[in-house]
This record gives sequence, C-alpha cells and structure tokens, in this order.
Amino acid sequence: MIFKPAIDKLYIYLNFFTIFILVVTLYFVLMGPINFFVVLIALFTFGLIVYLLMMYNSISYEISDNLIIAKQLFFQIKINIDDIEKITDKFTLFSTPAVWKFSMSHKTLTIKYRVNNKIKWLTISPQEENQFIQEILKIKSELEIERVKRPN
Repeated sequence: MIFKPAIDKLYIYLNFFTIFILVVTLYFVLMGPINFFVVLIALFTFGLIVYLLMMYNSISYEISDNLIIAKQLFFQIKINIDDIEKITDKFTLFSTPAVWKFSMSHKTLTIKYRVNNKIKWLTISPQEENQFIQEILKIKSELEIERVKRPN
C-alpha cells in the first residue's frame, strides 16, 4: 500500500521564500562579470531550486512484503518491519535523533529500528497516519506505539 506525505503550509512558505532568495541571488550574480566562479554559483543555485521543486512530488511511503519503503527523490530506505522496535508520534519541526527525515510536516512518525545491532531512526509523515500504523500492526501486532498529545 502506498501512502502520500502530509505537507504543511509552513514548509511550502519556507521553500518558496528560499526559492525567491535563490532567484534574486542568481539574478545579481549573473548581472555582474561572468567568470568560472559566477557560473559555478549559478549552476549550484539553479540545481537547488530544481531540487526544492522536485521534492514536493517525490516523497512516498510504501508498505509491502514486510517492508516499509520510504522514497524521496534519489534516496530510498527499506526497513524490515520485524526490525522496528517502536513508533513515536511526534509534533515538532525538528525531529531528533532521526538521521533520515522523509517528511515535510511537523506532525511526524519517528520509526526506531535496529539493523546489525545499531539503532537507527526514520522520520516520516504519512497523510493517513492511523491507517499507516494499522497496516504495520497487521504485520507486527506487538509493536510499541507511543502517542504524544498534539496541540490543536
């Protein structure tokens, strides 16, 4: 089953503000004398703009064959559901200690799992959060789910 990500307006506004700043920077850089450094800055800025725009349509979460597959642009993480120790319901802009954040929302699920005796975290934000958890519980019913009270 494939789940779409939840996207907050705050993230949309921040990304569009960032793109605006990058476009203004690109304009002023290209208005000056052209040299290798200016071209390098212009290419980096253009690449960053394209990345931010592509990110909106690239995030997805899939549960299939005892795996959770989180995708974002060129990155993909596969987690065996049997390796999951805990799922925590978070309400934060900054999800710690997650190394991988495949999310554009402050309402997130942090998945704690163990691979090769190392604890790892993944932060995701499916739109249908309860349905996502229920699909995982169908596979691993003894999984610990921690719900944190969210502000309205």
